[in-house]
Amino acid sequence: VTGADKIQGSILLKDYKEQSLLGISFNMDRSFYIEKKNTVNNIAVSLVIIGIIFVLLTIFLLDRFIISRISNLSKQLHNIQAEGSLNLRIHVKKNQHDEISKLENSINQVLSSLEEKHDEVIQLALYDHLTGLPNRYAFKKEVNRRMDASTNELIILFVDLDGFKQVNDTYGHEIGDQLLRELSQRVQIIATEKNGLVARYGGDEFLVLFDQMNDQELERIVQRLLEEIGREYQFNAISTLVTASIGIRIYPRDGTTIEQVLKSADTAMYEAKNKGKNQYVCFHEINNND
Repeated sequence: VTGADKIQGSILLKDYKEQSLLGISFNMDRSFYIEKKNTVNNIAVSLVIIGIIFVLLTIFLLDRFIISRISNLSKQLHNIQAEGSLNLRIHVKKNQHDEISKLENSINQVLSSLEEKHDEVIQLALYDHLTGLPNRYAFKKEVNRRMDASTNELIILFVDLDGFKQVNDTYGHEIGDQLLRELSQRVQIIATEKNGLVARYGGDEFLVLFDQMNDQELERIVQRLLEEIGREYQFNAISTLVTASIGIRIYPRDGTTIEQVLKSADTAMYEAKNKGKNQYVCFHEINNND
């Protein structure tokens, strides 16, 4: 029985014959009950608050050290994929050495390996292994790029060596390869002065690309090329010479596609050979003579 200020109760003990043996009654101040009840409630509330704080702290720590870093890693990988560039890397903080950092370093190692293999493939696909010059495919790619970037004329030189077969037959392919490498360096030095591009077309044939220039400047550069190519080559005790026949074609004056330009430059080159070698012929001069 409870009242406003008191709590009363009784306990009646019976024997096996169900006869009353002992009766216990109590009468307590209600404030004691209320105090203990409040204590229990406070403990319960405190446990709930501690539980909530623990959950929030756990979520914060997960977000701070795991979820946010994984999300950032995912964003960086997405950016690398969107850029399509293998030279990009995942940013790794120096003061962290956990499992996620190990994953980031592993990804960077994979990217480095892919970049290295990609560069090797590009080197094989677009560059000549003997001279290190761009090959015909890289040359066509650069010509098309310049065609799209500007309406100015482009000048293409088709260079074929005179007497190179005799060098190979006399001294062997090793000397012939050394000659091609040195010749490539000589031509490249002249070409780069005018933002030119030198490529090996194949065998003893080379292509040189120049931006627009006047006829006098073009003649001066071509004469320098003939002189440099015709200068003596010295390999230990071996001294040898080659010359060059050069065909010139100007885009778009003599053609509107790379295939037309190369075909006509090749035609002009053979005309230079027919005229005695060690000289150059412009394609439009052939048409004018006809």
